[in-house]
Amino acid sequence: MLVPVSGLFKPFSGLVLAVGLAAAALAPAPAFAVDAAPAALPRQLNLAGRQRLISQRLTAAVCFLSLGVDTDEQHLILLESTEIYANTLKLLRDGHPVFGLPPASDPSLILALDQARVVWNAVEPLARQALDGNTDPAILENLSYLEPSLLSASQAVVTALTDQLGDDVSEDADLARALDMAGRQRMLSQAVVKEACLISRANVSEFAVPPHVRALNNRLDLFELETTFLRVGDEELQIAPPPNLATEEAIDRVLTAWQDMRALLDPAIEGESMGIAELDDLAVAYGELLPQIEDVVAEYVAARARPPQP
Repeated sequence: MLVPVSGLFKPFSGLVLAVGLAAAALAPAPAFAVDAAPAALPRQLNLAGRQRLISQRLTAAVCFLSLGVDTDEQHLILLESTEIYANTLKLLRDGHPVFGLPPASDPSLILALDQARVVWNAVEPLARQALDGNTDPAILENLSYLEPSLLSASQAVVTALTDQLGDDVSEDADLARALDMAGRQRMLSQAVVKEACLISRANVSEFAVPPHVRALNNRLDLFELETTFLRVGDEELQIAPPPNLATEEAIDRVLTAWQDMRALLDPAIEGESMGIAELDDLAVAYGELLPQIEDVVAEYVAARARPPQP
């Protein structure tokens, strides 16, 4: 249940992206050609998929801040994430030609976006309180409580987009499914970091440790399984193999960065606290992993624009 917070009722390419999204969200959106919508699906999936990442990133940042870990960087991450989530909801709902996005027209997508907005309206005040320096432990507790709902609502938006593929077995459709999976890797890897931090926080507060240990191990396993699917493809799941050498190499770089980060997680995997220095190393390692995953996502988004390789 939610815990009262004292005083409650009185950010990718960095801040440039947050400001850019904010400006686009506030600008009036000109008419968008209807026939451009199918081509926009990769961009929509990228943005919607990033919302799943942000659902984890918010809680992770507040957790790190509560422990005094990497405070300047985590405050910036919290600021950017808070701005980007709200503005992305608006971009996906209203569309904007600058970003190659049509307005949402599918009823299930509109419903999913509206429901995500409802959950976000409960999460945003908590994030703003943390940004303002409120150190009440109830903020992290409430964010941790609401995070599954925000993730579920964010996933529902992605599902509404991927449902538009139906039973399409074309190469483009399989690439879109691979893009969804690649985008989910951002969320899973950030969730691993979040759970490791919460395990450490739980050992010095009233959080229960076992649920976070289970979640950590489940997300570790899923990340590694899905990375294998991305690297070789999966016919049964209709996941396309890498469309080109650049994508293969990008996935391989993710695997290298992942192994470096995973080596730091042994205490958390066993349910033990990580020290401040270890958590700082983990935050730095994830800061090196995430851009590698973003490169993979970018390769899938761009795959349609490239001519086939001989």
